[in-house]
Amino acid sequence: MKPVLINFRTIKIYSYGLFLAIAFILALFISRKIARERGVDPDLMYDLVFLSAVSGIIGGRLSYVLYHLSDYVSSPVSVFYLWEGGLSVFGGFALALIIDSLWVIRKKLSWLKIADIAGVAMPLGIAVARIGCFLNGCCYGVVTKSALGVVFPALNDSLARHPTQIYELIYSLLIFSFIWLFRHQFKTEGDIFFSFLISYSFFRFLNEFIRVNPPFLLGLTGSQWVSILAIVASLSYFLVWREKRRK
Repeated sequence: MKPVLINFRTIKIYSYGLFLAIAFILALFISRKIARERGVDPDLMYDLVFLSAVSGIIGGRLSYVLYHLSDYVSSPVSVFYLWEGGLSVFGGFALALIIDSLWVIRKKLSWLKIADIAGVAMPLGIAVARIGCFLNGCCYGVVTKSALGVVFPALNDSLARHPTQIYELIYSLLIFSFIWLFRHQFKTEGDIFFSFLISYSFFRFLNEFIRVNPPFLLGLTGSQWVSILAIVASLSYFLVWREKRRK
């Protein structure tokens, strides 16, 4: 693992922060392209991605800290050490969803159309950000004897663990590739976004079983419960709301 990619005198570039920044830059590039294809002013994507980045980082950090509050009691100032990692995807997604929705309403845009644009960019952004997680040595999995195991030096125990960051990188890339290749086949507004949401949540639910994360309720982690809610919401869209709109 390499938490600090560049360490030259007083200049330090952290892996986590660098790949998080790259993720948002790629999200902006993809969003502008999809916006053009969907008849939306691509310049609006600068505002959307900026709002998503700020609210996503705040929401992701806040939910992560609350979920691991005991780790920050002795050193409250470490809450602001973002370069050390510690962002919740679902926490960031929730706050970004609220802020972006308010922006969409203010701009009088189609919520589903904007959501579809985000649904193309998000899996790629998540995949790239997980590279930063892996290099930072956070978000790792449970101990394993399989050939897939990776030793995380920062833990100082020489035990191989599931690289759950890499697993999430792989399935997020697969989701992005599928949506990207078949994006023109999604004819109804909202289909791309909820297809992303249901597929990502499904894989994230499974990945949590081998990731080191404290249980929240009934033996399931907080991310698993959010995944369940996201899957139910997506199924409700496809089975109820979408059909009503089509009729």
